[in-house]
Parts: sequence; structure tokens; C-alpha cells
Amino acid sequence: MKRFETGKIIFENFNGYWKKDLTVPSLKNINLHFKNSTYYGITGKVGSGKSGLLGAILKEIPYYSGTLLVEGSISYV
Repeated sequence: MKRFETGKIIFENFNGYWKKDLTVPSLKNINLHFKNSTYYGITGKVGSGKSGLLGAILKEIPYYSGTLLVEGSISYV
């Protein structure tokens, strides 16, 4: 049985937008490093960017600048 490597996620100076017209960033200047084999919980107020982070990781939102590296396999609930 093949064992999958767990994922590593890195945001560096990341700017992402929900709207494709690139007027107001949903995520602005994000710098995060998620280590592999570690569980994280993300909390915050409505509109603070929790769904935006997940959308960026899944490549569902366009981004304007910065770096996003998603390495290995990841899971979320």
C-alpha cells in the first residue's frame, strides 16, 4: 500500500480576491506556514477570511500577487 505524504501549505505576501474584477482583496498580505502532519483550527468573525483561505488553498479564488505553495495531500472538514 502506498503511503501519501501529508501536506505543507505556505502563503507568502499573498493577495487573493473573491471577485474577479480585482477591486477589493478578500485576503491581503497573508504570510502563513502550515507544517505537515499538524492539525490547525481557523476561527474568526464573519468576513474575516476563513473561507477565503480555504478557497485559495483549493485554487477556487483568483489571486493577484504573492506565493501559495500547496505540497502533498491535504484534507479539511
